[in-house]
Amino acid sequence: MLWFINVFLIVCLLTLCIEDGKNREVRLYVLLLLGVFLFSRAMLLNESPINILQFWLINNLVFMVELVFLKMYFSFRNKKVEPLINRYLGLGDVLFISLLGLSFSTYNFVVFLLASLCIALVVSCVLVQYKKIESKNIPLISLLSIPFSVLLILADACAFNLFSDAYLLNLLL
Repeated sequence: MLWFINVFLIVCLLTLCIEDGKNREVRLYVLLLLGVFLFSRAMLLNESPINILQFWLINNLVFMVELVFLKMYFSFRNKKVEPLINRYLGLGDVLFISLLGLSFSTYNFVVFLLASLCIALVVSCVLVQYKKIESKNIPLISLLSIPFSVLLILADACAFNLFSDAYLLNLLL
Protein backbone atom coordinates (compact mmCIF):
# COMPACT_ATOMS: atom_id res chain seq x y z
CA MET A 1 0.00 0.00 0.00
CA LEU A 2 2.90 2.36 0.77
CA TRP A 3 4.29 2.04 -2.75
CA PHE A 4 0.83 2.93 -4.10
CA ILE A 5 0.77 6.14 -2.02
CA ASN A 6 4.35 6.92 -3.05
CA VAL A 7 3.47 6.57 -6.74
CA PHE A 8 0.63 9.04 -6.32
CA LEU A 9 2.90 11.36 -4.33
CA ILE A 10 5.50 11.31 -7.11
CA VAL A 11 2.78 11.97 -9.70
CA CYS A 12 1.49 14.93 -7.65
CA LEU A 13 5.01 16.27 -7.20
CA LEU A 14 5.76 15.86 -10.91
CA THR A 15 2.51 17.65 -11.80
CA LEU A 16 3.35 20.51 -9.44
CA CYS A 17 6.89 20.65 -10.80
CA ILE A 18 5.71 20.93 -14.40
CA GLU A 19 2.93 23.44 -13.65
CA ASP A 20 5.19 25.64 -11.57
CA GLY A 21 8.05 25.38 -14.05
CA LYS A 22 5.89 26.32 -17.04
CA ASN A 23 3.32 28.75 -15.69
CA ARG A 24 4.62 29.76 -12.24
CA GLU A 25 1.27 28.73 -10.82
CA VAL A 26 -0.19 25.52 -9.45
CA ARG A 27 -3.68 24.17 -9.08
CA LEU A 28 -5.12 24.08 -5.57
CA TYR A 29 -6.63 20.63 -5.96
CA VAL A 30 -3.18 19.16 -6.71
CA LEU A 31 -1.87 20.69 -3.47
CA LEU A 32 -4.87 19.26 -1.60
CA LEU A 33 -4.23 15.81 -3.10
CA LEU A 34 -0.59 16.13 -2.08
CA GLY A 35 -1.67 16.88 1.49
CA VAL A 36 -3.98 13.86 1.57
CA PHE A 37 -1.26 11.56 0.22
CA LEU A 38 1.37 12.94 2.62
CA PHE A 39 -0.96 12.42 5.58
CA SER A 40 -1.85 8.91 4.35
CA ARG A 41 1.83 8.06 3.96
CA ALA A 42 2.55 9.22 7.50
CA MET A 43 -0.33 7.10 8.81
CA LEU A 44 0.97 4.05 6.94
CA LEU A 45 4.36 4.57 8.58
CA ASN A 46 2.63 3.91 11.91
CA GLU A 47 2.54 7.50 13.04
CA SER A 48 -0.46 8.42 15.12
CA PRO A 49 -2.66 11.28 13.90
CA ILE A 50 -1.77 13.22 17.06
CA ASN A 51 1.98 12.91 16.34
CA ILE A 52 1.48 13.91 12.72
CA LEU A 53 -0.53 16.96 13.74
CA GLN A 54 2.02 17.94 16.41
CA PHE A 55 4.93 17.67 13.98
CA TRP A 56 2.96 19.56 11.33
CA LEU A 57 2.09 22.40 13.71
CA ILE A 58 5.64 22.72 15.03
CA ASN A 59 7.08 22.52 11.51
CA ASN A 60 4.72 25.25 10.36
CA LEU A 61 5.65 27.36 13.36
CA VAL A 62 9.31 27.06 12.33
CA PHE A 63 8.37 27.97 8.76
CA MET A 64 6.30 30.96 9.93
CA VAL A 65 9.25 32.23 11.98
CA GLU A 66 11.35 31.98 8.82
CA LEU A 67 8.69 33.96 6.93
CA VAL A 68 8.67 36.66 9.62
CA PHE A 69 12.45 37.04 9.36
CA LEU A 70 12.18 37.10 5.57
CA LYS A 71 9.54 39.83 5.74
CA MET A 72 11.70 41.82 8.15
CA TYR A 73 14.70 41.45 5.83
CA PHE A 74 12.83 42.71 2.77
CA SER A 75 11.22 45.52 4.77
CA PHE A 76 14.59 46.73 6.07
CA ARG A 77 16.23 46.31 2.69
CA ASN A 78 13.57 48.34 0.88
CA LYS A 79 13.02 50.74 3.80
CA LYS A 80 9.28 50.11 3.74
CA VAL A 81 6.93 47.32 4.68
CA GLU A 82 6.67 44.97 1.73
CA PRO A 83 4.08 42.27 1.17
CA LEU A 84 5.83 38.91 1.17
CA ILE A 85 3.14 36.79 -0.45
CA ASN A 86 2.63 37.38 -4.18
CA ARG A 87 5.66 39.64 -4.34
CA TYR A 88 8.57 37.45 -3.24
CA LEU A 89 6.80 34.15 -2.59
CA GLY A 90 3.69 32.76 -4.17
CA LEU A 91 0.83 31.47 -2.08
CA GLY A 92 1.38 28.07 -3.68
CA ASP A 93 4.99 28.05 -2.47
CA VAL A 94 3.87 28.75 1.09
CA LEU A 95 1.15 26.09 0.96
CA PHE A 96 3.56 23.55 -0.54
CA ILE A 97 6.18 24.06 2.17
CA SER A 98 3.44 23.95 4.80
CA LEU A 99 2.26 20.59 3.44
CA LEU A 100 5.81 19.24 3.47
CA GLY A 101 5.64 19.61 7.24
CA LEU A 102 3.36 16.55 7.23
CA SER A 103 6.33 14.39 6.20
CA PHE A 104 9.02 15.15 8.75
CA SER A 105 9.96 15.37 12.37
CA THR A 106 10.88 18.95 13.23
CA TYR A 107 14.63 18.35 13.11
CA ASN A 108 14.41 16.58 9.74
CA PHE A 109 12.09 19.31 8.43
CA VAL A 110 14.57 22.06 9.31
CA VAL A 111 17.45 20.12 7.74
CA PHE A 112 15.43 19.37 4.61
CA LEU A 113 14.15 22.92 4.28
CA LEU A 114 17.59 24.48 4.66
CA ALA A 115 19.26 22.00 2.32
CA SER A 116 16.59 22.18 -0.35
CA LEU A 117 16.41 25.98 -0.25
CA CYS A 118 20.20 26.11 -0.67
CA ILE A 119 19.92 23.71 -3.61
CA ALA A 120 17.12 25.86 -5.07
CA LEU A 121 19.26 28.98 -4.71
CA VAL A 122 22.26 27.41 -6.46
CA VAL A 123 20.15 25.91 -9.26
CA SER A 124 18.27 29.16 -9.85
CA CYS A 125 21.54 31.13 -9.96
CA VAL A 126 22.95 28.67 -12.49
CA LEU A 127 19.78 28.85 -14.60
CA VAL A 128 19.79 32.63 -14.57
CA GLN A 129 23.51 32.76 -15.37
CA TYR A 130 23.70 30.19 -18.16
CA LYS A 131 20.22 30.16 -19.61
CA LYS A 132 19.87 33.93 -19.50
CA ILE A 133 16.36 33.64 -18.10
CA GLU A 134 14.60 36.98 -18.27
CA SER A 135 12.16 36.36 -15.43
CA LYS A 136 13.43 36.67 -11.89
CA ASN A 137 10.62 34.46 -10.64
CA ILE A 138 12.03 31.24 -9.25
CA PRO A 139 9.89 28.12 -9.64
CA LEU A 140 10.30 27.26 -5.96
CA ILE A 141 7.84 24.38 -5.91
CA SER A 142 9.67 22.79 -8.83
CA LEU A 143 13.02 23.23 -7.16
CA LEU A 144 11.78 21.83 -3.83
CA SER A 145 9.72 18.96 -5.23
CA ILE A 146 12.70 17.38 -6.98
CA PRO A 147 14.83 16.90 -3.81
CA PHE A 148 11.71 15.87 -1.90
CA SER A 149 10.91 13.19 -4.52
CA VAL A 150 14.48 11.92 -4.35
CA LEU A 151 14.30 11.88 -0.55
CA LEU A 152 11.04 9.90 -0.60
CA ILE A 153 12.56 7.31 -2.91
CA LEU A 154 15.74 7.06 -0.84
CA ALA A 155 13.80 6.90 2.43
CA ASP A 156 11.81 3.93 1.18
CA ALA A 157 14.80 2.22 -0.42
CA CYS A 158 16.89 2.57 2.76
CA ALA A 159 14.00 2.08 5.23
CA PHE A 160 14.64 5.54 6.66
CA ASN A 161 11.78 7.01 8.68
CA LEU A 162 11.51 10.76 8.12
CA PHE A 163 9.74 11.09 11.48
CA SER A 164 12.75 9.71 13.36
CA ASP A 165 15.71 11.94 14.14
CA ALA A 166 17.96 8.99 15.02
CA TYR A 167 19.66 8.63 11.62
CA LEU A 168 20.71 12.27 11.27
CA LEU A 169 21.68 12.54 14.94
CA ASN A 170 23.89 9.47 14.61
CA LEU A 171 25.58 11.03 11.59
CA LEU A 172 26.36 14.15 13.59
CA LEU A 173 27.62 12.40 16.71
